[in-house]
Amino acid sequence: MFAMLATQVHQEMKNFLKLPEGQRLQDLQPLLIPTNVGEKKGSFREPWNTENCAVSIRNSNMYEAGGSLYWLDAVVSMGGWTDDSVMLEEPSWNDICEAESVLVPEVGVNERLYFSEPFLAFSKSSPSSVGYPSNLRIMRGITPLYAWYVAACRALQMSKSARLEALDVMARSISVRLYHCSKTDSNEAKNFYIIKSLQNSEKAKVASVGDSNLPHVQ
Repeated sequence: MFAMLATQVHQEMKNFLKLPEGQRLQDLQPLLIPTNVGEKKGSFREPWNTENCAVSIRNSNMYEAGGSLYWLDAVVSMGGWTDDSVMLEEPSWNDICEAESVLVPEVGVNERLYFSEPFLAFSKSSPSSVGYPSNLRIMRGITPLYAWYVAACRALQMSKSARLEALDVMARSISVRLYHCSKTDSNEAKNFYIIKSLQNSEKAKVASVGDSNLPHVQ
């Protein structure tokens, strides 16, 4: 269901942002840290560097930096292997709506929305050193991801331009932690992603919720 919703939101957001024919939301670069005082449409995170990503993946099988929510695939399967033994549990509608109210609330013009925790994802192909990733399989953060899409869908239906601009800034100011296993054996690679997913799930359970989950007043 949410794959279809994401496709619809992508198309409508492309129209809203007036992207040229053939350009995808996934092709938009993450927002940069603004140099002008008072600029609210930039990020506060160091932006994704494709060369650094390639080097870090080679050295440590992971890379984290400011990225884009549009890179994440809105599916619940973590795997893609034939047995698909590792699955993210699809959140309930109540969970999604609760996350939307907490993480993506309606805010004023002097407030910004942002996700405090990184989205964890993986790519079975080695990331390029010249282009941004896309269709990343999410390992943690599926409920916040769905919450953003529901909020975007509501804003599109109601033609809330200011809300859509704020959601686009939010989408291109996230932190993405990308994993890639370079091992050629599919079982070894699969085990690598399973272990990383379980490790980070346990960390998520004990992580306290700080005030960075709330809109930041500038």
